[in-house]
Amino acid sequence: MPATARRWKLGETYEVTVSAPAGEQRFFAEVAFVRTFEDVPRGVPLLYVNSVGNLALALNQASLAERFRIDSGLARISHQRP
Repeated sequence: MPATARRWKLGETYEVTVSAPAGEQRFFAEVAFVRTFEDVPRGVPLLYVNSVGNLALALNQASLAERFRIDSGLARISHQRP
C-alpha cells in the first residue's frame, strides 16, 4: 500500500488487522507508525515506509510472517485509528 495513500502521522497508533485471503484473521494489534525499527522495542510490531515507498508492517528483529502465518503479498491489511 503506497504510504501516500493516507495521511499517516509518525508516532500515531493504528489498529491493524491482517487476514488470510479466505478471511481468517491472522493478526490484530494497535501498531505505531514509526520512522525506523529502533523506534520500538524488540519483538514489537511497527508500521513504516519501506525502501520502495510502501507502507509496511513488521516485527522488530523477528518475522511477522512466520509468527502469524502470513504469506507475503497475499494478506489484506485494514487499519484505522483506535
